[in-house]
Amino acid sequence: MLTKMRREYIKLRKQAEKLKWDGIEFPVSLIDIDKFEKSNDLSVNVFGYEKEYVYPLRISSKQCKRVVDLLLISDDEKQHYCVIKSLSRLLT
Repeated sequence: MLTKMRREYIKLRKQAEKLKWDGIEFPVSLIDIDKFEKSNDLSVNVFGYEKEYVYPLRISSKQCKRVVDLLLISDDEKQHYCVIKSLSRLLT
């Protein structure tokens, strides 16, 4: 039986496979998100986190039906984007 986390991973993976990734360099920089938005007709907002504070790093200027909120976790060497399922829960 699949765990809840595994099912969520499979669901997100299937959604990611439907998106257009042409011309996107990995790891994805904040600047490349504009290109990704245009290719996929969605809005992407990126937030940072330090100590107890969540703050915006990038708020999309596009108004699309599909909106994705991401949390950028980084240290001096690596960075990783995590999907924020509920921004209000993250902020409380």
